[in-house]
This record gives sequence, structure tokens and C-alpha cells, in this order.
Amino acid sequence: MKKKLLVIMVCLSFWLNACGNKDTVQGTNNDPENEVEVINGDEMDEEVTLIEHTPEELKEELGDASVLPVEPINISDVNVGDIIEFGNYEQDNNKSNGSEAIEWYVIDIENDHAILMSVYALDCKSYNDTDESVTWETCSLRTWLNDDFYNEAFNADEKCIVRLTALDNNSNPDSGISGGNSTQDRVFILSYDEAVYYFNADINASKSNPYDYHIACAPTAYAEQQGAKKYENGRFFVASNNTTCMYWFRTVGGSQNRAVDMYIGFISVVGSEVNYGNHGIRPCVTVNLNGVISSDVETEKVLTVGEINALNLAHAYLEAMPFSLNGLIEQLEYEGFSYDEAKYAADNCGADWKEQAVLMGRKYLELYGFSRSDLYEQLKYEGFSSNEAGYALRELGL
Repeated sequence: MKKKLLVIMVCLSFWLNACGNKDTVQGTNNDPENEVEVINGDEMDEEVTLIEHTPEELKEELGDASVLPVEPINISDVNVGDIIEFGNYEQDNNKSNGSEAIEWYVIDIENDHAILMSVYALDCKSYNDTDESVTWETCSLRTWLNDDFYNEAFNADEKCIVRLTALDNNSNPDSGISGGNSTQDRVFILSYDEAVYYFNADINASKSNPYDYHIACAPTAYAEQQGAKKYENGRFFVASNNTTCMYWFRTVGGSQNRAVDMYIGFISVVGSEVNYGNHGIRPCVTVNLNGVISSDVETEKVLTVGEINALNLAHAYLEAMPFSLNGLIEQLEYEGFSYDEAKYAADNCGADWKEQAVLMGRKYLELYGFSRSDLYEQLKYEGFSSNEAGYALRELGL
């Protein structure tokens, strides 16, 4: 009987030792999805003896990939207008001393949660990578905030109190151009309507109708180095250093390829071209207070500590090696998580299982001279579906 291999490829460089001869498989159909009926143990002419790595051995190889249990950050006794520290991000443009604590304005408190807006522009990004018609739902800035920034700025203890926020994306107040669909985000930027609500930021704001000073914003040294322009001759300054910078709001502008922005001292509802590259970014997050673990608005599911820890470990494993859905569940169960916790983590880790099959197949081809049918059989054993295994074969040119 053919002995299969539990994939071990730590950091995509773990090697497997083998002894014996490779087996020969009889002819198969051209469509790999139909091969499951042809490829089976009875058709193997010779045995393959591969070193089988158990979950115990996998854990040992991974070493420090395991994560510590989360301890939710406890934010309490705060008021609107307070400045608090939460998360870390590079700000002084000196990476040798590590990232700095992020300062946030508390701009709203409702029941058990607070909305935070960064005091400074923390980075410099265009609203969208290319000049095209976009909305907040489809722009590249939203992707960056909810992926790169979110993962860099917050650790596991902080992430578990960051709330998934339901956002309305209303039409532009002047042009009437639609803002697109509502969204749900971990990290976001304010809309024009929210700026009006929180900061008295009317289109016609003037010296007789001044903005709340919180709407003024200076870039950090890092954001400035990334391209955010700092101005010292605008009408409205940050009180502490008499500077200001432009930054984005998520509302669509005077045309579909523009977005509303904080210009030099006033909000421009006409906005700037979405690919303009000198705007600062002022992230916003909604956090639960008093150390309460956040629930997902989209599922109305309150995550348990076990689910959060399983999800964190799933991410760590996937950074180290490719897995199938079933293989990841099995490994998480070995780590001590319940099946439900492991299943939740595998279902919500964001993995593309077809791409995972490609990664695993590529590594097998680097290690062994697998034939097309051999590799298909091996990927099926590792827990990939017929579709996933077939996709991998096609992508690998087999």
C-alpha cells in the first residue's frame, strides 16, 4: 500500500527524506478532476516509502510558530476628546528604535464601544492605485488599511477588541454621485458626513463657523518621508506646531475618479484625483471598552478566546507552509483546539485553498520527480479537493 506524506515545509524550505523507489501509476484521463476514479492504491505497481511526519513532529519543526493566548486590552474611563495610546506604527522615521505608540482622539462613545481617529496622519497613500472610477468599497486604500495597516499596527491582544464597523457610504453632498455600497471594516477613514457630525465641518465653514480643531492634522515624520506634504501657510493649523496636511475622506468626490479630501485648511467636496500621491492617512477604528472581546457585526457571532487563538495560530502556520483546509483543521486539533475552534479558524483565515494546493504541489515537484498522476494522488491525500488538486496541476503545467 502506498504510504502518504503529511506535508512539512517550514517556511517553504523544509525538506523531506525518502527511501525506496517512486511508484508508477497507470494511464489517466486528461481531466484531473476525473482522475479520482482511475488513481487508487490497487493500481500502484511499486510501493513508495516516504517519511511520514506526524502533527507532533510538525509542531516541533515549527518551534515558536505557536502563539500565546490573547489577553484583551482593557480601555476604560475615557471620554470624548481624550487622547489615548493604542497599537504601534512607525512614526519618527527611525526604524532602528522600533515603532511608536499610536495616539488617537476619542471622537465618539456609544454604550460599550468608542470610535478612535488617529491624531496624526500616520502614512501617505493614494485613495486608489490607479486613476479610475472607484468607491470606498473598491478602492485600494481600503484594502491596505484592513490588511497591511491592521496587521502591522495591532497585535493579537489589540485586534480582539477592534470591532467590525458597519459603514454607510453616502453620495457626494454637492455632485450627488453615489458613494456605492455600504461596507464593514476593521479600519476605515471618515466620510464627509461624519466629518460634519464630529467636527462641525460644513462645506461653507469659515472663521465665523470654525472647524473643531481635531480636524486639523499634521503628518508624522514617517508619513512625510513617504510623501505626505506638510504646509505652514494654510488657514487652519494644528495648534501645537502650526502645520497641516491634506488627507482623505472616504466619500466620492465631484466625479467618480475623485475623493473628498481635507485640503489646505478646508474640506474640498470636489476632492482630488484618487491616484494623487501626497495625502496623509488618518485611520479610524471602533474598539470595545472594558476588555470585552468584539463580536463580528456581519455574523453577530461573539468570538471565543479559543477561536481567536486558533485563528492566530492558523495564520502562523500558513505563513510557514501550505495546508489544505482539512490538513489545517487536523493540525489545530492536535494543538489542543476543539474541532469547532479549528474549523472556525480554517474557515476564516483567508486562505485560498487552490493557491495552497499550488504551493504544496510546487514543493513536491522540487523534492521528487512526481508524475502528473502521482502529484494529483498526493494532493488528494493531503486533503485537497478534486477541483483544488486539478487547479494545481494546471497551474504547474502538468
